[in-house]
Amino acid sequence: MTARTLSPACTFCRFDDYNRAQTATETAMTTLPPALPDQREEDLRTLAMIAHGCMAASFLNGITFFIAVIIAYVKRAEAAGTPYESHFASVIRTFWIGFVLSVIGILTSVIFVGLFILFGTFIYVLVKAVIGLIKASERKPL
Repeated sequence: MTARTLSPACTFCRFDDYNRAQTATETAMTTLPPALPDQREEDLRTLAMIAHGCMAASFLNGITFFIAVIIAYVKRAEAAGTPYESHFASVIRTFWIGFVLSVIGILTSVIFVGLFILFGTFIYVLVKAVIGLIKASERKPL
């Protein structure tokens, strides 16, 4: 019969074996692969991509920006706690910033400063839409 050495932390060898087994089980449970996204998150992802696409298309048809912001306001509460919450918040924020800058640009276009403001607004909204589409397709928050 071989002699077992006791762990310095515990005088009972079996208790130490139990702790090692418990730690191994907890480690295995925490390193499981991530679960597949459920249907709700997939629907939110699709709607986020549609909203960002509508933002980008708003330069061809201005009504699509209103569609994007309506989608964002309607789905914002449902997206709480998901990566897409930030997407809907970004669409709403971009809409209001773009709206205010557009009004300022139109009012100051008489003195030609407004044309630069309108061009800057165009670039800002387009960049936000493209970044949002890329992040949504990668399933990442903004």
